[in-house]
Amino acid sequence: MFFLVSCEANLTEDLDEPMDDFSSRSFIQVSSISGSTSETGGTATFNLSLTLQPDSDVSISIQSSDTSEGVVSPATVTFTSQNWDTKQTITVTGADDEIYDPTSDYQISFPSFSSDDPIYNNLEVSDTLTVSNTDDETPLDALAAANFTVLRTGGSCPSGFEDGYMQLDAEDTNNRTTINGAIGDTEETNNTVTLRFCSTTTPATSNLTEMESRGFLVLRSNGSCPADYNRGLIGFDTENDNNANSHSGDPGDSYTDSDFATIYTCDSSNDTDLGNLKVSSFTIFRNGDCPDGSLAGMLKIDTEDSNNADQSGGNTGSSYLSSDNTWSAYLLVCTFQ
Repeated sequence: MFFLVSCEANLTEDLDEPMDDFSSRSFIQVSSISGSTSETGGTATFNLSLTLQPDSDVSISIQSSDTSEGVVSPATVTFTSQNWDTKQTITVTGADDEIYDPTSDYQISFPSFSSDDPIYNNLEVSDTLTVSNTDDETPLDALAAANFTVLRTGGSCPSGFEDGYMQLDAEDTNNRTTINGAIGDTEETNNTVTLRFCSTTTPATSNLTEMESRGFLVLRSNGSCPADYNRGLIGFDTENDNNANSHSGDPGDSYTDSDFATIYTCDSSNDTDLGNLKVSSFTIFRNGDCPDGSLAGMLKIDTEDSNNADQSGGNTGSSYLSSDNTWSAYLLVCTFQ
């Protein structure tokens, strides 16, 4: 991006357009930003100069819209009647906010002009430069700082996690419920699917260490499992004519339609250091607030039969069965894109 600022209208103008009269002439020139900043202190630069010689010094303030993402230096530049057309370089340095927030944009603005020259004094500039700040945290940092829930595998939960289950009873005689692939300890018996959960109770880095040693299942997002994770599918047939299945927010690749719920699973068995979660999209079950940088979603599975045997126990995170005899399960999830 490259813009000029007009005194009268404060409009962005093309450099190739003729400047026919004084009232439409532009008075400052701002170059494009050189690139992105990063939370490791990576910098980007742009240049600033005047296009009309001032009668006296002109001071311009420069400001970041979000100093937790990036800061500018210097914060003020001054042009004189001698150096007015000499480009001054502004450096933008990325800041580390210590939370997982994938690449974030912020703006560089020019909120104030001060000069004894009436053309430049209090000149209003509405144009801004957009800068992207690259994160240095990963989803694992966000998980270490939050409570969350995963699906169980290997017969028991990792140390420090609490066990829970949710039994969904479809019950129809013409049922198409099916499970296949890497589904961990999930079970399907007589048209009933039992999901087995492992939930943290206190945010801690040690939770990740225990996950590495035991194994776990997350849900698929963005079309594929993390590298080296094994894929599975839980297809739950609710089948009723008056079905109220639904999904909202960002439940990853899992979804519901009028009479079926499909949950795609990813088994961590081959990712012994969790490294592939750092660079992948995936979905976990919610346990309180979603971790930083993830998006909330929900799957409502309506089993609905009058003789329903839905039940749950233990710690299922934020997921729950309805308590009003409508026979619905609400699976609350958080997706890292």
